[in-house]
Amino acid sequence: MPIKLKGSSSGDITLDVPATAGTNTLTLPATTGTVLTTGTTVAVSEGGTGQTSYTNGQLLIGNSTGNTLTKATLTAGSGVTITNGAGSITIAASGQLQTALFSGFTATATGSGGTMTTSSEQNSLLQSGVYGSFALPTYAGTASCSGTTMTVTATTQGALDVGSVVTFPSFAGTATNSGTTLTIATNTAGGVQVGTVINTACSITASRTTSVMTVTAVASGGVHVGMVITGCGTVVSFGTGTGGVGTYNMNASGTVASGSRTGSGTATISAFGTGAGGTGTYTIDKSYTASTYTLTTNTLTKTISALGTGNGGNGTYTVTPTGNVVSGSITSTALTLTGTGGSSGSWTYTPARSFPSTSIFANQFIWTSPAGTTKARATVIGGGGGGGFQGLSTGGSGGLAIGIYTVTASTSYTITVGAGGNGSTSGSGAAGGTSSFASFCSATGGGPGEGDGGAEGLGSGGTFKNYSSSGFTSIGVILGSNNSQASGTASELYSAGSAGRAGAFGYVQYGGLGGAVLLEYVG
Repeated sequence: MPIKLKGSSSGDITLDVPATAGTNTLTLPATTGTVLTTGTTVAVSEGGTGQTSYTNGQLLIGNSTGNTLTKATLTAGSGVTITNGAGSITIAASGQLQTALFSGFTATATGSGGTMTTSSEQNSLLQSGVYGSFALPTYAGTASCSGTTMTVTATTQGALDVGSVVTFPSFAGTATNSGTTLTIATNTAGGVQVGTVINTACSITASRTTSVMTVTAVASGGVHVGMVITGCGTVVSFGTGTGGVGTYNMNASGTVASGSRTGSGTATISAFGTGAGGTGTYTIDKSYTASTYTLTTNTLTKTISALGTGNGGNGTYTVTPTGNVVSGSITSTALTLTGTGGSSGSWTYTPARSFPSTSIFANQFIWTSPAGTTKARATVIGGGGGGGFQGLSTGGSGGLAIGIYTVTASTSYTITVGAGGNGSTSGSGAAGGTSSFASFCSATGGGPGEGDGGAEGLGSGGTFKNYSSSGFTSIGVILGSNNSQASGTASELYSAGSAGRAGAFGYVQYGGLGGAVLLEYVG
């Protein structure tokens, strides 16, 4: 029997199925556009979803409240990313475990205007420009000064920059005095400037009665207030003498027989006269008469205030204070350069000063935490102490600190690696350097080889361990690098790994192994 639908164009449509045995079939007209609809959203309780619209990635989740279905998207947990698409959901890990190893970098390098070229390198991290800074050797060269212009004619090592303090040789020459006027007659080395302390001298024949010294002859120089005379004491004031023959009041009393005596003192240059650093006249803070004597000074220093034609090496520089200086050997404080990037064998740095081929040691690096990084585990090892010469004078192993620390994503942190101490063939070795991970933790270097052996370094700031790295073989094998050449010995050195000591210790006469820092993080 056929099934019939009864109803009108509006209102309810019901399906009336006769109660007869067998299979009944519902046949709809094959009319284009004919749609069978309910007219309302089908509730979950009636077998529907209770929903009519969705956004990308939404799922229907069972909800015990009301026994219904709720639309929801997946929530990303730690280390997970979720990407919702049209008809798709992509789930992926947001970071992977990564490591960064920092060990000392030794190379023979040449710098030219901010680009450093090396003939050797031992740390591949530098190829990515993650190194922080490295110190050049103390500057050595040859220069002279004319007023405020210093002219460098030779550079042996290192580099100069604005702010560099340059040390010149001690002054050498001859001078005389008349009142407060110093006259420099000859100048064979160094120079003077306002503030220079000159060394005064005299050679006289004198005796002392009670507290009065009587000078009967002057071979060279002159006597002034404050000068110390051998056997007679210190001059307190003039009597009848003003630098030469005459009497002087002393700070000591008693009888001293006449004899040859020498005097020594100091005076300070307060102003230029006709002199400008070399020969000529100057005003000093002592007033006395002196015949020709040998004039010396302590070393002279000037500070570079601006670059001229020089850019670290040969050329001109503006210096303060003003004053001429005879050409001679100069030294200056070591310049620290900061790496900014590059590739293996050719890296850029600031300040962009040039320097000749020299051996450099880089032990400071910059680690920038990747986006999304919140924690980092650090293993920090100090440099090993250098071995000594006597008995069993092995250097101490470097300290060790291990910890997990909270870090801020996309933030730069300074890593310092301690160098291994040099060994010695004639005495005690040198101590190893301290390694550190920013301000989180650090490990001191091993002690120098002396006596029964150097003291072991210690870690601090570690959240897991703070102790000596002695016996920590596995990490020693991984991190060992930058052995220090023992002074005056062959190049053979023992490594921390082969000795079973991390962070390094130096055998007798040999240098300790450099320290290292290992970071593990997810980013």
